[in-house]
Amino acid sequence: MDAEDILRVMEYAITLKETPRAGWLVKGIADAESVADHSCATALLAFMLAQDELLDAHKAATMAIVHDLAESVTGDVITASASGIDKEAQRAKHAREREIFGQMLSGNDALKGLALEYMEQRSPESRIVKDADLLELAMQALRYERQGRAEAGALDEFWNGARERVHSVVARRLLEELENSRKA
Repeated sequence: MDAEDILRVMEYAITLKETPRAGWLVKGIADAESVADHSCATALLAFMLAQDELLDAHKAATMAIVHDLAESVTGDVITASASGIDKEAQRAKHAREREIFGQMLSGNDALKGLALEYMEQRSPESRIVKDADLLELAMQALRYERQGRAEAGALDEFWNGARERVHSVVARRLLEELENSRKA
């Protein structure tokens, strides 16, 4: 990777610091976390989940770092709601992200490969990163609830989405712990 490629990728990454997570804004949470905040926490969690599952933790963490990088161009596009996932909107979002990853990561086949592997959910590491992505969302929801930044029940759709879509044993166990903590 030459200097120009590195600087281009980092410009996208730095943009994520200023890209708010749209789901929180829709729920009226002022000063919500950024996509970069989410990606950092997701990477740490993915590393630990992968270790627990005896997977390649470094691969999982790197994949988590780049999993939302395309949002530096698209913004955080919401494709899910209380009524479920809008499959057509999700397909369009993924097609656009594929195109963006191809352009932004053209100088780094390893990162581009990890981004596409995550999108296609074709490895155990990509699936553990998805679990980490959903768990981090639930953790952030719990944080906002405890801070009094959301009314009771206002963030239930985030919890429901995590409950429906988390798959690994360790992630399900952690989600159950979070839900028990939420009820306490």
